[in-house]
Amino acid sequence: MYGYGYGFDFTYLGIIILSMVLGTITQNYIKSTYAKWSRVPASFRGTGADVARAMLNDGGASNVGIVPIAGTLTDNYDPRDNNLHLSQANIAGGSVASVAVACHEAGHAIQMARGYAPFKLRSALVPAVNIASQTWMLAFLAGAALNMMGLIQL
Repeated sequence: MYGYGYGFDFTYLGIIILSMVLGTITQNYIKSTYAKWSRVPASFRGTGADVARAMLNDGGASNVGIVPIAGTLTDNYDPRDNNLHLSQANIAGGSVASVAVACHEAGHAIQMARGYAPFKLRSALVPAVNIASQTWMLAFLAGAALNMMGLIQL
């Protein structure tokens, strides 16, 4: 009845493994690119926080704060507290990477200030994405177990 694999769908496993491999490759690429450009000083004097502040002021989001956050590549704009959270390397650094990350996050704040519809949609999806990123392994294991028991249709 089950044949090879005892009812386990190897396509399902293949998709999961491929997704994990692509995710790992992407993360490594981002980290290596960030590390490379962190060693290159920006062509002007100023820090990521300085550039972000100027961008926020020019973009109509001067009420947004800039605060430090622990970690590396943990930078984000949080509309709940209306702050750019920049890692220490990016808030005080003057590298190309520091400025680029600060500008990226300031761009999100400006999108919020201007009522940019895709940003509103993105913000609405954040809670669901956070839950999914924490629980995906449970769903994977449940799917595999139900499939092996022949209960996947349930």
